[in-house]
Amino acid sequence: MSYRIPQAADAPKRGPQPQAKKAFFPEYAGLRALAVLLVAVYHIWFNRVSGGVDVFLMLSAFFLTGTIARRLENGQRFKVLDYWKKVSLRIVPATVFLVLVVVVGSAFLLPGNRFEGILAQAKATVFFGQNFELAGEQVDYYATSSAMASPLQHFWSLSIQGQFYLLWPLLLLGIFFLGSYLLRLASARGWLTWLGIHETDGPAPWTRRVLAGGLAVVAAVSFSYALVAIGQDPQAAYFSSGARVWEFALGGLLALSLPWLSTKLAGHARVRVILGWLGAAALLSAGFLLANAHFPGAASLLPLGAAAAIMLSGDTGSKYGFDRLLRTGVLQFLAKHAYALYLWHWPILILMQRSGTPMTVAKGAAVLVVSIVLAVATTNWVINPLAQERQLRLPRRAPKTKTVKEAAAASTGPKWSLQLRPLLVPVSAIALTLGVVVGFTANVNATKEQAAAQTPTDNPGAESLKDGFVFEGSPAALTVPLSSQLDEQWAEQKQRCPEELGADDPALVNCYLYGEEDPAKATKTIVAVGDSHLEQWMTALDPIADEAGWQVIRLHRPACRFTLPGQRTYLDRDAQDQMGCDQFRQAASNYILNTEPDAVYALGSITWKPDPVSGEYEPETVVPGFEEAIQPFLDAGIDVVAQRDTPRSARNLAECVDVYSAGDPRCAIDPAEAMADTNPLEDLTPVRQTRGRIDTFEMTDMLCPSSKHVPDCPPVIGNVRVYLDQHHLTRDYVATTTDEFEKRFRSALD
Repeated sequence: MSYRIPQAADAPKRGPQPQAKKAFFPEYAGLRALAVLLVAVYHIWFNRVSGGVDVFLMLSAFFLTGTIARRLENGQRFKVLDYWKKVSLRIVPATVFLVLVVVVGSAFLLPGNRFEGILAQAKATVFFGQNFELAGEQVDYYATSSAMASPLQHFWSLSIQGQFYLLWPLLLLGIFFLGSYLLRLASARGWLTWLGIHETDGPAPWTRRVLAGGLAVVAAVSFSYALVAIGQDPQAAYFSSGARVWEFALGGLLALSLPWLSTKLAGHARVRVILGWLGAAALLSAGFLLANAHFPGAASLLPLGAAAAIMLSGDTGSKYGFDRLLRTGVLQFLAKHAYALYLWHWPILILMQRSGTPMTVAKGAAVLVVSIVLAVATTNWVINPLAQERQLRLPRRAPKTKTVKEAAAASTGPKWSLQLRPLLVPVSAIALTLGVVVGFTANVNATKEQAAAQTPTDNPGAESLKDGFVFEGSPAALTVPLSSQLDEQWAEQKQRCPEELGADDPALVNCYLYGEEDPAKATKTIVAVGDSHLEQWMTALDPIADEAGWQVIRLHRPACRFTLPGQRTYLDRDAQDQMGCDQFRQAASNYILNTEPDAVYALGSITWKPDPVSGEYEPETVVPGFEEAIQPFLDAGIDVVAQRDTPRSARNLAECVDVYSAGDPRCAIDPAEAMADTNPLEDLTPVRQTRGRIDTFEMTDMLCPSSKHVPDCPPVIGNVRVYLDQHHLTRDYVATTTDEFEKRFRSALD
């Protein structure tokens, strides 16, 4: 006795086949709406990941896997090309429509520094490759603020979903045919009888078992990859398609096993009620419980498991079941517009935050309401009409014929042309979007060429602060750097420190060499140690070192002001980052004492970050522990040059200029709030008498030239942007301060 596997002869005959009426489960639709609503709510008010996207992806696989499995069980064909056509009509027009709206709207409403990135993301989005674009840009999806995010950033998940729609049917059919072949082989060799499988079992149950076995392997491989990827680069792992496949596989496994599981739970209504509420509690709280977790690893199991529990509870028939809430009119209404709601909520949120002001309850409610209104309009006027394939089939005029036979042949003629006509809609939409993107890109490039052709007289920067200065540039000269060039305005990274300099401690991985490369030829050796606020001044120090023959070794760690280990100078850093900062401080101190340079250059004061909500500042102080940290250097006869910190703003000043203007008071920093009344470094003294000497200087008047009848700390000086964000200086502006920086630095050093 052997198990008979379906053969080619068993295939359904050509011609129309009876179609089973599609079952509708309102509780599943309600769950889909709840998942999207969670995403929107957590984005708007909490700036964190909710787990709703994971559920949304799992549900997509649940529905598609169930559809394919049922067709295969019934011996029906699953027409992949027809499926792709229907999906493209449903999702592509709405996607490209929103991309067009975002691109055009961004050109007029959002700060210019984001526009070039938006254009690149627009091209990636229409081809459903946004997740790869964001991973390549190293976008931090875990960032605590969405104010700087792209309005197209949320398309990463829709890109993965588009890839899923393309590849998932092929994967399932591949698993099915491979499994069927292996079963046929096993049947021929009598292995199925040995395993206790009988012919009376029939082929249908084994369709689900074959698919489930294949998906279990896929899930295991993908989940393992996700864990490894998170350990190496959690930001890139978040956008990785391969790291997300296991979530789809989990949805597929649930679809394949749900009939059997539902049978087991059928007589346990109370258990199903409890199961539903436990799942609901876990799903609603996942965003808070997993606030510091990384997705899509083990943390994703909580929202996915919660959603699975809700689905297993099904229709409880109880007035106390959670499914009653899922069946309510509100969630059923949102379910019809869930896709469009996800499309709209993020761009509207970014638009609302374009001025950099904090999100309030009222603003968040406005974002949600506007998003729902636009979602309803998009569903009713874009998605639904275009998804109706028949409306897109244009009538064909039959050619004149001589015989009835020829007329009949013409009327039935090549059907492929009719079937391909609906695809003209998504293809045309993509072509239109790409045309708009190319046009805007050409305009951006032309502006860059115009800016590059300008002379120093058009953009004097700090030179304009000199007494008797007269502007001789063109009145039409562009302010530089352009908004689209701000990402290039960080200080240039010089060559890495060679091995002979001895900076081999792993904590000193960011060691850079400026000026004279040969220590024997250097007239002075200076170690610059600190964070990005010190790094920005290297643009001025670098040419000075070249000219003077100094060797400058820069030891750098982001957001880690040099001081004693254990001092917290950035209160928003987690324990792991603080530990790394302390290791850097200790390693830098050891390196300086071992190499005994002529001088150490560091920032001695710190301007604290203003409160992001109230905008209030903490007073500027000497870096806590700084005097104690430099004392060993002074004891060893190493001089210390300490510079005053630069002022900070609660608002992104570069974007403020684009939204308002360079002269708008909202885009200037009040030094009375951001800086101490007097330089805190004036009272900086050694802890005890030493051989080394400490001296200080500041460049505050180059940033806050209040005596020049301009805003106290303006965002633009001499037609050059001063700030590239809230508190970092542009490389172009620092370069214009080089002469003044040299005078003050040499005075403190000599």
